[in-house]
Amino acid sequence: MAEGMMITLTGCIFGIAIGLIFCLLQQRFGWVKMGDANFMFSNAYPIALKWKDFVLVFVTVSFFSFIAAGLASNLSVKKIDRINQDL
Repeated sequence: MAEGMMITLTGCIFGIAIGLIFCLLQQRFGWVKMGDANFMFSNAYPIALKWKDFVLVFVTVSFFSFIAAGLASNLSVKKIDRINQDL
């Protein structure tokens, strides 16, 4: 179970870091544009960084990874017990 949690939380941390970098780059350079190019001002898609969003994503991923890792480890223990009984 700990291995599954480590894998998903590592992916979550890298994903949040990549998302943060992308948001900062979007704010700085405005690579993602909105539809029409006839705006008088910048037509870059606006980005607002809210730390609550990052925390919410981390907590949600942690919650679901805990459930998934618990279910996977529980099912694997049952299969091992069944194999041991067959021997």
